Amino acid sequence: MKRWLAVLLSLLLLLPTPSLADERDDAIEAARIIMRLFGEHRYRDVWQNYTSDFIRQRGTRDSFLAHMSMSRTQLGALSQSRVVDVQFFTQDAASGFVGRIYAVMFANTYSIGPAYDRIVVVKEADGRFRLSGFHIAPGSQ
Repeated sequence: MKRWLAVLLSLLLLLPTPSLADERDDAIEAARIIMRLFGEHRYRDVWQNYTSDFIRQRGTRDSFLAHMSMSRTQLGALSQSRVVDVQFFTQDAASGFVGRIYAVMFANTYSIGPAYDRIVVVKEADGRFRLSGFHIAPGSQ
């Protein structure tokens, strides 16, 4: 019996499991897509395909679209974007959200100048990362 348990445990350890590096890459890719859609002013696409249940429970599509249009359209075109930092959390103290959270910081160049965008994505029940928060701050020249 003990031998069977040892064999079973050994086999379980050999099974492929998704690594944290893969998860991190998935989170970064989701944040990149969201950042690109923000840069293209495609806020409806973000709402329909990349917005978490967390955001959807706290606002409406119309309020999201209005907020995005008022705050981001004035930035102009996004000409350059690169990831400069990635942070991982399991709880957001500000919102109380608990889960797999990645905050991806981008150094961007818009028509009006440089800025830092922070895109926060969370892993949802279906395994996909979706937008749960965003923030923009002026960048340095």
